[in-house]
Amino acid sequence: MVVKSLQPPVFDTTKYEGDKGVPEIFDEVVFKMAQFYFAVFQAVFSKDSEGMRPLIASFLRLQDPLERSRKLIEYFKELHGIIE
Repeated sequence: MVVKSLQPPVFDTTKYEGDKGVPEIFDEVVFKMAQFYFAVFQAVFSKDSEGMRPLIASFLRLQDPLERSRKLIEYFKELHGIIE
């Protein structure tokens, strides 16, 4: 199955030493997880890029990092519920 071949995001902890603040690190982690979520969603539901654009656009419109992370958690919960 295609989904099993998708690699989860890798976080290089050494690049975060001292040069980035918590908000930047948090934002990067959320965006990497979102990228992984959208790849899994696209693979599970065989969506093309055009079908994914509205969902990605609505996510990117969120400006608050906490709101973005909450939305991403909702996406993963919903996907997990569908897969079960």
